Amino acid sequence: MQLTEHYWNVNPMENLTIHKAFAETFDIDVLRWQGHAPKSPEGMNTGDDARASGGDDVPPFIFAFVPMWWEDDIKGEHRMLSDGPNYRWQFMVRYPDEISFDDGEKWMMNEVLPCFREQKEVNRMLSSRVLQSVNNCTFHRVVEMWFDGPEEWQTVIEKVSALINKPSWAQTEKFP
Repeated sequence: MQLTEHYWNVNPMENLTIHKAFAETFDIDVLRWQGHAPKSPEGMNTGDDARASGGDDVPPFIFAFVPMWWEDDIKGEHRMLSDGPNYRWQFMVRYPDEISFDDGEKWMMNEVLPCFREQKEVNRMLSSRVLQSVNNCTFHRVVEMWFDGPEEWQTVIEKVSALINKPSWAQTEKFP
């Protein structure tokens, strides 16, 4: 899975960007070579078509717009990138259609993230709600955690997955 972060000098949602001379495009052959687009070309004439479709065991791209600055600084407020290397883990959260956004947020903010916050291996934890109104993204939240390395990340995942209580609406037996 590939993560690309974009930061614009100008907010693309403002009317200031009404006259555009440049657009972001993806060549379909490059996406196939990277393994980020299906090999079968059915209905896919451009890289933009392919990255939105998924298929052939390739997940579709997720375009999630989030605030420029993190909304929730959950742990490690004073740790900065300049304090040394960080193994960054980001994940997107989507609550099931069967529950309300508020119920999903209550579970995430009061059950899941506190379990991570208590782990000494987590150096920093940040989170923001997804701005769904921008492009109708189906995800609700993005979370980023910093670790010293992959071993610390794996240790935390193993510990925390055993600590999180399964909600009644869960679609898997244990936390992924």
